Amino acid sequence: MKRLALASKVGLIVGLLAAGAACKDKAPDPAPTEAPVEITGLAAVPASVRVVLGIDVEAISGSWLVKRAVEQMFARDPGLEARIAQLVDTCGVDPGADLRHLIIALGSGPAEGEALMVATGVFSESQISSCIEKSMAADGGSLTTSQVGGRTIYHASGRDDRVDSLWLAFGDMSTLVAATSQPVLELALGDGPKVGQAEPMASWIKRASEQASVWAAGEVDSQIGADLVALTGGQISAPPKALYGHIWLKNGLSFQLAAVTASPDDAQVLMTQATAQLRVGALALQRYGLGPVVSKLEASADGDLMQLRFHLTEDELRDVLAKLDTTTGEDQADTEPGAEPSADQPGTDSGDAAGNAAGDRPSEP
Repeated sequence: MKRLALASKVGLIVGLLAAGAACKDKAPDPAPTEAPVEITGLAAVPASVRVVLGIDVEAISGSWLVKRAVEQMFARDPGLEARIAQLVDTCGVDPGADLRHLIIALGSGPAEGEALMVATGVFSESQISSCIEKSMAADGGSLTTSQVGGRTIYHASGRDDRVDSLWLAFGDMSTLVAATSQPVLELALGDGPKVGQAEPMASWIKRASEQASVWAAGEVDSQIGADLVALTGGQISAPPKALYGHIWLKNGLSFQLAAVTASPDDAQVLMTQATAQLRVGALALQRYGLGPVVSKLEASADGDLMQLRFHLTEDELRDVLAKLDTTTGEDQADTEPGAEPSADQPGTDSGDAAGNAAGDRPSEP
């Protein structure tokens, strides 16, 4: 499977520059320049993409679970917080406060290997454009501009011995569109067909729940599809056509993933095999006290859909994280030179008791 990524040293940028013209006395008024059509959200995603991922940045940044993960990252890398603070000061963008939504899309066909990002939020053109220019210049690169269809296109290019380049423009005053090639950016900003009206992707996106904290929909990669057929021992007639799903970070953690199969029979086979694997996983995690958690992951089949659903309440989620923290600490202790064998080896239950201790439960940030 080809790995697709947005390769760039810059982050979020700003772009449409204002232009004006003055009139000479007694000269006829110049013909007005037609303003480009405003484009935002899925309207900036071409119909040719094969995978779309949406992120509600506001919802995620307000989640205690995400705050907890960020605090742990800062604890492991003390310099990370300082680098992010410097980015905020230099570029004038605070991702948690200024970003609203992100959409990331991966291309297909002639655009295979290309990626597109659509960011909506609050941006400062002067600060961000200056930040990009300084960042690229510091690494021997450059930032250039051009006019296409009444829009200013920014090209952030790496130095000669690197191939990382990014093309950027504004879809409207609060929407930044970035792509790994100019043709993909022009498709995003053009009036051609967009993914929100292109079937079957449009239906998969709607089923994925665009209001969720994180959602995704797309065609199944050919290699992944072939691997799935092999894993079932050839019991399914063809690889799944698509996957879509979402994650909610509200009132705990909810997760749903659906596979669109070639037939109802294939959906039943995938459900049966998924159920069997989940049972094995639940047994394997019993020593950590996580078996009941895995049992909450349910597989079902409905027509040509095989679905996985999972939900944890706030209390259940905190309990799981406490047990994971305890397990991680014990595993690290076991790997230290000269460490004594841990008390939770098979035949004892002290490991689970430690994981269930009230003192291990983390507090909400």
